[in-house]
Amino acid sequence: MKRNSILAFLIGATMVACAGVAIRQDALLPLAQKMYLDVRPEIVRGIAATGATSRPTDSAEAQMQALDAALEKGDRKAIGLVNWPILDLTARVGIAAQVRANEITEGVAGSLRERLSNFGLVLAKLAER
Repeated sequence: MKRNSILAFLIGATMVACAGVAIRQDALLPLAQKMYLDVRPEIVRGIAATGATSRPTDSAEAQMQALDAALEKGDRKAIGLVNWPILDLTARVGIAAQVRANEITEGVAGSLRERLSNFGLVLAKLAER
């Protein structure tokens, strides 16, 4: 009897743990989609500040369009293929340009950079799955 109770407990605990992982996975995509609404304008500002690169497939604009489509479709594999470091750098250039133009303070810029970092972590988690 004791052995059956222990076995039932272990099976139940495993099921609860698996359910928790599934819930977290399901929550990440809507979170990324919501966060992107706040992050995307910084990328657009960065593109305006830097212009296009010589390699169109690696350009920030092409990567932004790929991320737009991947998040809209909820395609985790496509999200993992986006070159986030290029977009992150581009957005940071846009933030710096806003500071130089006195559109935002350094404190606001710090908050925007932190938001970028957090979004990058969410994308990395999505790409893992």
